[in-house]
Amino acid sequence: MKQKKRIRSITAITLWISCFTFILWAFSTYAITLATAESMYQAFFRQCSDYAGYVDMTGRFDAIYGNDESLEYTKSTPGNMDYQMMQAITFSDALQLNSNWRHDSIGVLRKQGYKFQTAVIFLDKDGNVLHESGDFVYFTYLTEEAWAAGSDGDAASGFAWFDLSYGEQLADPYDPYGLFSTTYNGVGSLYDFVALRITGHMKGAEIVPVKMSYVNKSLYRQAVESAGLVRTRTDDDGSLIQEYNTSVSDVDGTGLLDWQVMFDRTDEADNRSDLVTIYALYPWMSKYDDGGSINLNGGVYGSLLTMLAERGYQAYLDSNFMSFADIFRLDNITISAVRQRIDFRGYDFTLNEPLPEPDFIMLTAVSGSPLTYAISELRNVYIFSIILAILIVLILRAIINANLARPIETVNRGISDGWTRTYSPDDKPLKWREPYQLGEHYEDTLDKLRLNRNEMERMSAALNDKERKE
Repeated sequence: MKQKKRIRSITAITLWISCFTFILWAFSTYAITLATAESMYQAFFRQCSDYAGYVDMTGRFDAIYGNDESLEYTKSTPGNMDYQMMQAITFSDALQLNSNWRHDSIGVLRKQGYKFQTAVIFLDKDGNVLHESGDFVYFTYLTEEAWAAGSDGDAASGFAWFDLSYGEQLADPYDPYGLFSTTYNGVGSLYDFVALRITGHMKGAEIVPVKMSYVNKSLYRQAVESAGLVRTRTDDDGSLIQEYNTSVSDVDGTGLLDWQVMFDRTDEADNRSDLVTIYALYPWMSKYDDGGSINLNGGVYGSLLTMLAERGYQAYLDSNFMSFADIFRLDNITISAVRQRIDFRGYDFTLNEPLPEPDFIMLTAVSGSPLTYAISELRNVYIFSIILAILIVLILRAIINANLARPIETVNRGISDGWTRTYSPDDKPLKWREPYQLGEHYEDTLDKLRLNRNEMERMSAALNDKERKE
């Protein structure tokens, strides 16, 4: 009968130690992850519980609606309110969990910022979308007349914007707005663009360009230097400083400003008589990442923005101006809210009349996963701790092998070889009691066997001698 192959003791011990160490490591990291996620949850909640107020602040709506003169100026300037909405969308989209979310963070934590998923939609009183999170460029602009008069240092003619997604709908194999995306991804802004010359159709504050040219800082400085418009002043320490603070329109008036054409579709434009040309100064850009699908109250939506678009306005009506889609879990915090802005100029609160209709309604949502952030934050902890656990297993294995497994194996080999002379592994004294006692018993037994063998040899020799004599 074939004997069953048995596992080596050191292998079995190593497996058991590995299993125990892994379970201990898993339990410890699970506890640390939950504790970190809970800490991030508290920071997330503190930072995002009033996300609607943060959006309101970045759009300066408190200041605008809190002062009659500001409100009058904003409403009377073409596109100004649109500009404030788009500014609110752009700057509030950069919201993230600060890297100092926990002041007593241990050194191996990554301590990085974690971006929240956000969505903002502005609606008119009838529920029509005015602006929403997306990819667009917005700016102050001057008309051709104001530009020719050199008025870019004075008040702007108005505010306008254009939709970057429109470029993706064109038939060309390239995106005509690709330069904006390239510049934005490189420096995080469009600050390198000094001015844009845009020809297109105006639809309220939106312009649909058919031709666009630009001037960047390098081209502007070259033109200023060529025209001899560089101003030089002496600093407090006596050094000379060159200033390029000449208005762009003045430099353009010299004819030395080299406008770079991005695209020209004038020949394809409909109603060419309706085309207008404006000059945009120092444009801003919004580049939005929708963050992918989201589960909310049993429903699956393509993105947080889709959720607001599909549910927002109706939820606003049903919620009576309260937050309407809140989830508070370690794996998902989603806070949605609504705000409205009403022009109370001329309204008499003492008459108890119905409130004026709102100028606009703002829907906001912010979402994130503290648990996911915690796992990412603890990545280095996971790596270092699993390496440490492996080292501990290897060290324990080496110690057990040297002080238990190898001595037993040595004694077993000595017995199987016919009780030949054997020594402790590497001729080192054994430190553990059981292997030491086993070695002592082996030596004692070996001595007894040697004595018995000698006695048997003596008796055999005597017997042989007696037989020879007989």
